[in-house]
Amino acid sequence: MELVSSQPVQRSFYHDIYVRYGETDQMGIVYHANYIVWFNEARDRFMGSLGVSVPELERSGLTFPVTEVSCKYLSPAVYGDVVRVWVEPVFLPVARIEINYRITKPKSSKVLCTGTTVNAILDANGKMLIKLPPVIQRVAEKFNATKDLSLQQS
Repeated sequence: MELVSSQPVQRSFYHDIYVRYGETDQMGIVYHANYIVWFNEARDRFMGSLGVSVPELERSGLTFPVTEVSCKYLSPAVYGDVVRVWVEPVFLPVARIEINYRITKPKSSKVLCTGTTVNAILDANGKMLIKLPPVIQRVAEKFNATKDLSLQQS
């Protein structure tokens, strides 16, 4: 089974999320930890847009534990908002995936928060890899070969 699609890659990627009531706190704003959940959701959608099946990668023996996460909160989101999570991966020659995020309100482009996640890549024995495995290297090459280097909305 092919783990990486041969479809063309887009450099700009975003995922829209409707803010649900259960994601807000007593003050009526989105609870801070939910922004990290949205980062993860957008990352998975991004990988899927590249034709990468994360469950298939995991079944092949690779795992991707989060080793770092950061989030800078700039403005709140509230119940009923639609937020746009922009995803910008940084593929490095070492065996890790760094992704930068920006959450905005699509109607105004107001930035609500920015953040980063870093995932290590482990083999089936839980050993951290030194370099990108071939399947991730192919994704990185495909991604880096695209011409549009911005995260601006198309």
